Amino acid sequence: FRIKQNETSSEDWSIIYEEVLPEAKNLVKALSKANQIPIPTVGKEIVDQKQTVLGEAELLWENLKIAVLIEDNFTAEGWTLFHVEEVPQHIIETLLERIAL
Repeated sequence: FRIKQNETSSEDWSIIYEEVLPEAKNLVKALSKANQIPIPTVGKEIVDQKQTVLGEAELLWENLKIAVLIEDNFTAEGWTLFHVEEVPQHIIETLLERIAL
C-alpha cells in the first residue's frame, strides 16, 4: 500500500473550480475525479525562451508542460496544448502519462 504524495483534495479542486472561466468548469469537474492529477495554475501566460508571451492558458501544469486553452490558438515548443472543448478523458490520460514519466 502506497500513499500518493501528489494526491489532491476536493477542497483544492473547488478553489480551482471557482477561479476558472465558465467554459472550463465542466473540465475541472472531470479532472477533479482523477485524484492523481496535480492542481493546475489558473489563467497563466505561456512564454518562450525569449520571454515572449505566446498566449494564455486557462489551466496550466508548468512542470508537465501541459496546458488547456480557451480562446488563444497558438503553439508552444515543448508544450502539449489542449482546447477546453476536447474530451476530458483524453486530457486526463495525457496528464497521467506525463506524470508517470
